[in-house]
Amino acid sequence: MNILFLSQIVPYPPHGGVLQRGYNLIREISKYNSVHLLAFVHLDVLKTKKEVEDAREELKKYCTEADFFPLWVKESKLNKYAGLFTSLFSPKPFSVLAHRSKLMERRIDQLLEEDQFDLIHYDTISLSQFVFDNSKTTKVLTHHNIESKLMERRAAVEKNPLAKYFLSLQAQRLRKYEKKESPKYECNIVMSETDGNELKKMIPGVNFAVVPNGVDTDYFFPNWENEALSLIYTGGMNMFANKDAVLYFLSEVWPAIKAREPDVKFW
Repeated sequence: MNILFLSQIVPYPPHGGVLQRGYNLIREISKYNSVHLLAFVHLDVLKTKKEVEDAREELKKYCTEADFFPLWVKESKLNKYAGLFTSLFSPKPFSVLAHRSKLMERRIDQLLEEDQFDLIHYDTISLSQFVFDNSKTTKVLTHHNIESKLMERRAAVEKNPLAKYFLSLQAQRLRKYEKKESPKYECNIVMSETDGNELKKMIPGVNFAVVPNGVDTDYFFPNWENEALSLIYTGGMNMFANKDAVLYFLSEVWPAIKAREPDVKFW
């Protein structure tokens, strides 16, 4: 198959979360398919032109082409605050505004005119703004989380009243956007049955498939020579849900494990 893979972030280096999933999915599907990647550059991940080009060279081992685009809200603090301010008055979620890009829109339009794709993969709900109704190509949408649910949970524990209001507002807009956009796709990919059921409760009859996150067992394998018990968590600490999960684990679970196995280590 010829696949157009739209990604919210350049999936390299594969250091946690969405980066690992995107990189390894592309690596695997490229064994049997042709992949053209379009992705946004996050300057807090790829900080220099060299890092961007290194990422492109690595990904072109698996992709026929890799086109990158600037994510405007990541280019400066001024842009970020402008995006947040604008999102207060827009009916669309902040994440959708953050991924606006005429450059990507034109490139998708050009590729659909020049080439015949069998599948377009959208790596997050925020990229759904690039759905072209005149394209007959099969489309699938990945939900790394049910984003509105994630935002609701974050709002529920937020102490700052202004931040709480903003997060609650974003949760409402995301829920509305998910309800509007998800039915457009032949299939919605979710990480778990829990997320799939949440999506189906929100949108009765929506089609979904579970493609769970996994582990690269060729790279990660037990070292049986070291008998010390260890636990490993891999994930970016710049994401609220990840940080919250680790802090909860350390306060509520880790003490019980240490009491039973005093020599255990957590990485």
